[in-house]
Amino acid sequence: MKREMLVVLTTAVVGVVDVRLAHADALPDPMGGVITIDIAADVEYTTPIGAGVTAVVKKGVGTATLKADNSSYAGTMAIEAGTVKGEPAAFGKPTLLEVKSGGCADVTSPGKLNATLVKIAGKGPDGGGALRYSGSAQSTGSNFLNALELTADATIFNGGRLQFTPINLTL
Repeated sequence: MKREMLVVLTTAVVGVVDVRLAHADALPDPMGGVITIDIAADVEYTTPIGAGVTAVVKKGVGTATLKADNSSYAGTMAIEAGTVKGEPAAFGKPTLLEVKSGGCADVTSPGKLNATLVKIAGKGPDGGGALRYSGSAQSTGSNFLNALELTADATIFNGGRLQFTPINLTL
């Protein structure tokens, strides 16, 4: 089920602001074990990545916000364009989380991003980072990443305070 919500904010100074957020309860159906999210708008997904899925590919300039706990997901995730956003458990435990130039992985709360390897390139779709921590709380305990590889020049945005040491870093 897909719903579109329109919020109109009015002020005397700014005028009218039109904000649209699409909401889709379910992720797209996997084709050959691959879920491809190709969106131009910002969409929230509330269902988990299902059994039998081996890869998630994000295309399109929109932001896919993952709201479900995907801790049991252990395939790969490639962000080719746009943003995938969520708490660490929303990303699952992929063997590889690859953010290509023009893509962004945005982690919204403290905790460990449980990918075996995170590869990043570029500055993200809006120049704000290919890998972002947009949460405000300080992370405590374990390191944020297992291993990070920069496949090209890359930007990391750390909005809160995360622990990055010790980390396996490949340049």
